[in-house]
Amino acid sequence: MKTPLKDPYDFKCTKIVKELIPRGSVVDSFLLYSGKIEFSLAESGRKVKAHTNKITIYDFWDCALKNPDIIAENAEYFSSMLAPHPIFSNEKMFYTLQEKWDSYDDPYLRSGLFFLLNRSSETGLISSGKFNMEDFNSISLMNMQRFKIKNFNITHDN
Repeated sequence: MKTPLKDPYDFKCTKIVKELIPRGSVVDSFLLYSGKIEFSLAESGRKVKAHTNKITIYDFWDCALKNPDIIAENAEYFSSMLAPHPIFSNEKMFYTLQEKWDSYDDPYLRSGLFFLLNRSSETGLISSGKFNMEDFNSISLMNMQRFKIKNFNITHDN
């Protein structure tokens, strides 16, 4: 399963990690963001327990595991605000969303914004990076909607 998120860190160590950790192992990961390494391990026969102390990352992946369609719907709805509009520039709204996205109470709404901002930030970071909508498109939405992973669970650690 390919991660639906843009990976701002682009780790290239997955092959080596898979060589070091035998199939059937239980892996505790404490660096969860995009899930790139964790999903590769889970799909290749390791059970992955991802840990994060960031509630927004936990909420995103928890919502993605339960109902990725809602995340995609929310992201698509908010993306319409970033389309050219006579009242404000799309770039101005993007930077406003970067500042305020985590203030919403509903975890699915926050997760939709998390996904949208990740895909429309040049860096893939949620609260920083220049506006670039090239990576938010029908393919990225479809990848979000189809997200499903086995051998993976997530824990929020205080």
